[in-house]
Amino acid sequence: MTMKHVLPRIRSRKLSYQPSRDGVLLLDGEIRYPRIAAAQAPNAGNQMSARCHLDAVEYLLFLQSQGYDAAQTVWKQKGPLPLSARQGFSVTYLGLERMSLVFQRTESWQSGPQQLGRTFCLRTGRLLALHDLYAGRYADAIYEYILDEIQREESSYYENYKVNARKHLQEENYFLTPQGVALFYPPDTIAPEEKGVLHFTIPYSLLEEYQIPRQTEEEPAP
Repeated sequence: MTMKHVLPRIRSRKLSYQPSRDGVLLLDGEIRYPRIAAAQAPNAGNQMSARCHLDAVEYLLFLQSQGYDAAQTVWKQKGPLPLSARQGFSVTYLGLERMSLVFQRTESWQSGPQQLGRTFCLRTGRLLALHDLYAGRYADAIYEYILDEIQREESSYYENYKVNARKHLQEENYFLTPQGVALFYPPDTIAPEEKGVLHFTIPYSLLEEYQIPRQTEEEPAP
């Protein structure tokens, strides 16, 4: 089966969480996630949708535990309620073979946003890690590129940014864009928390030599 002319349809779905106590709304939680339909690859669409739904449910469980506890603390202190939590998503890359999404999460009791990146093979529905796309010393090439970018504005980062950039370089924290592979660092990992989520987009040309050959890769590279 070929996906040559097929792009998926993406619709937004929602989970809500709104606990209350003594008639007071404690937390207003809204979790948006995609429902993905691919006409010529329905199983792939179902698999991608199931993964995104699982991520949404896991975030709902987080709100039901830590979010609820935070709201209970504010309630006992007679602070302003309800607290709020939101998850939204956007498509950052949509080709004939791959799709990347970014999920943005904000919580009123936290100081900054969090992100989750997901990249899928549109033919199979498989969730793709960076090592599914690249082999060899690609992680070193990414690290060196990030260091070069940091050194352009070195004073904005923690002094031990070289150690932190390597330590917190997590393969799952990535997504594809038309310009390249975007790696991101959560707040307070390589720079002060107020800097938020930091992104570094590595051009595809820089990683070309590490690209897994088409004949052995699950599906073509962007």
